[in-house]
Amino acid sequence: MSQGKGRGKRNYRRRNFIVDKPLQYSIMFTALAAFVLVSLVFIGGHFALPTEEVFDAFTGEQTRRMILTLNTSFFALTFVTLGIILVILSHRVAGPAMVFDKAMRGMLKGKFKERTKIREKDYLQGLSDVLGELQDHMKVDHERRHEFLRNLHQALESKDLTMASRLLDQYSRACDGHHDDPDPEVAAPEATSPAEEPKEPVASGS
Repeated sequence: MSQGKGRGKRNYRRRNFIVDKPLQYSIMFTALAAFVLVSLVFIGGHFALPTEEVFDAFTGEQTRRMILTLNTSFFALTFVTLGIILVILSHRVAGPAMVFDKAMRGMLKGKFKERTKIREKDYLQGLSDVLGELQDHMKVDHERRHEFLRNLHQALESKDLTMASRLLDQYSRACDGHHDDPDPEVAAPEATSPAEEPKEPVASGS
């Protein structure tokens, strides 16, 4: 039992931490810009402090209140700045995720008109392109399957077993990856009219 459990667990180690340079570099640059902005605000706050003469005139209570006010303002500004940046970053991921989820749920229902394109500044652009290609591929496969079922139904209604067999063989090859050009006679079989009963020869008058 212990060997079976050990086989089920595989240790995947990530060797490359930079796997999507545009995405990861953009996030790192935005986080670095936020850090620089907060640092500049912190440094600017020191220049706004009163001079030494004013400090000497402050009482202990006044100094304590001023330090508390400065710290509160600094942390409030930091919180608001980071909050705005995180909302923007998360929206550039959550927005595409919502678009992809809606498109994939549509594909599961046989609907292929949901958009897969995202905004230019959103992340996951590569995934958007791949999902669009997948949607087009599934749409073609969906239409091909419906056409096959329609043609097979016509062949069976006309009791043309040879045509039905050729349709099944063609569809099987297409599913296996052999996308040959369909035989016109197989792709669009026409329902044959029922065979007319042979007429008896008319006897010539003697």
